[in-house]
Amino acid sequence: MSNHTKILLSSEGEASLPKYEGHFVPCKSRYTGSTLEFKDNFKEDTEDTSTSSSDNVSTYVRGRKLVGKPLNFLESCSMILVEESTDAEDQTTMKKVADVSKLINYEREGNESRLEEEMAKFQEFLNLNDIIHS
Repeated sequence: MSNHTKILLSSEGEASLPKYEGHFVPCKSRYTGSTLEFKDNFKEDTEDTSTSSSDNVSTYVRGRKLVGKPLNFLESCSMILVEESTDAEDQTTMKKVADVSKLINYEREGNESRLEEEMAKFQEFLNLNDIIHS
């Protein structure tokens, strides 16, 4: 078994790094590369207050309404996007290339109970992570 060293480098001019939002949508995707299709085009509407939480958002993808809920844990931590490279000595270097400002988890309209279950499981994971790493 080989040992891998990982080094996180800070980026030059970090103040000018792009900020991204992450949107977890319930659909199959066979493409994992970059795309310009949703660049500044992922429109969010504030969801009506008849749902359990007023911070819900909604959007439409391919004519289907998706209801989303922000993952509210960024107050206690920060997320970054890194670019990974490996040299000849098996040393991995990660360079910060962007900040992640917001994550939103979506589910199809009418299936909001699954969204609530996923959010509860994610919160449980965060609580367990805090216990392990504190």
